Order: sequence, then structure tokens, then C-alpha cells
Amino acid sequence: MRALREFGSAQHEIEEPSDLTTFLYEHDFPDWFIKHARSQYSFDWREIIPALRNTRFIFTHGYFDGPGANITGKRYLSEVEAVATGETLI
Repeated sequence: MRALREFGSAQHEIEEPSDLTTFLYEHDFPDWFIKHARSQYSFDWREIIPALRNTRFIFTHGYFDGPGANITGKRYLSEVEAVATGETLI
């Protein structure tokens, strides 16, 4: 978590912060992960890592969502698949 947080911040006052979106795309992270990490978590790794571990990141549990509804684009995702997906991303 610390490495990712430090990567996203400027090292000096005159530097631009690193672009985490580009970094994640370069390392083959899926679109759905990048969009959700940016929009819902603002790339806050202290929140993202535990949410991946407990599947909260993948299952958003919206009002109209049915069982197995998720952000990966799959129609249905089991709890076991969600845990495996989260661990793979970590």
C-alpha cells in the first residue's frame, strides 16, 4: 500500500504526481478495476486492498443489483471467483 501511495505522489514540489491510470494499464490491470479504483476509491490503496480481500470492491451491492452482480462485466460472479479475482489483482 505504501509503495503504491508513494508512486502516486510527487517527489518534489515542482513535479507532477505519477499517473496511476497509465501505470495500471501498462501492467495489464483491467479497465473495470482502474475505473472503479479511481472513481470510487480515488486510488486510496488503504481502502482498495482490504476491499479486494473481502470482495467489497467487486460486489457493489446497489439497490437494483441481484445476487452475483459485480463490476467485472460478468453477468454472475460467485464469492469464490470474487476472492480469486481480488487475490490475483493484489
